[in-house]
Amino acid sequence: MAELEQTALTTRRLTWAWLAVFTVTYAASLYTLNFGLPFDHALSELFITRPCTAKNYYSCWVFDKSNALYTFILHTAPNALFTFVAVVAALVFVAGFFKPRARPYRELSLMLVIGIGGVSGLVSLLKNVTGHYCPAQLAFFGGPVGDVPPPRPRAACYPAGHPSPGFGLMVLYFSALPLFWRRFGLYAGLGCGSLLGFIQIARGEHFLSHNIASALTAVFVGGIVWLINRHLETGLHEAAGSRRRPDDR
Repeated sequence: MAELEQTALTTRRLTWAWLAVFTVTYAASLYTLNFGLPFDHALSELFITRPCTAKNYYSCWVFDKSNALYTFILHTAPNALFTFVAVVAALVFVAGFFKPRARPYRELSLMLVIGIGGVSGLVSLLKNVTGHYCPAQLAFFGGPVGDVPPPRPRAACYPAGHPSPGFGLMVLYFSALPLFWRRFGLYAGLGCGSLLGFIQIARGEHFLSHNIASALTAVFVGGIVWLINRHLETGLHEAAGSRRRPDDR
């Protein structure tokens, strides 16, 4: 029994150590990407179709933000779809406590809520404190503002918010779900997040570094999920060992 308790204690300490490593690595990566990548501007310039003007500084990009059809197909519709999936997943999770048919999908629905809602929520919080302008807003691309130092009012473009629910699907990979769903989360998350991130670059909304920061946010949240599962598994093993050997107490 003493050996089992020592193993559980060691595992808990390792859990806290991993949490510290994840947090420091994520914060350092976010801070580094805060200064952008050397090829951020060059990549964004590839998606400018004509000279930009400060009067309508989004119209010169491949996907004109002021075009209502583009905005609906490339921005509003994906947002609505991910919101719908997250809401349905939340309802299924709650129903799992009352309806036997919903119980097998309870863990999957919880991971979808954490992946889509948790990652998007964390990105939204970070956007409000980092103070980055979008590429199209910068004078470098013909926008109305220069690359001025903080504080930057109404500057909230880092990390990228639009691709964050797509990247959030990667959280499934770090869960205790069956391998099929973990692989689905990894591939769908990378695919959807990258596609939505590419669209945002082509709209002048984000640099590549902004999208990478969102992907790292999803990995960070996934790492937290992995640690929680590890902690819960340790508690279950400890409880099972205590039941098997009550005479050692």
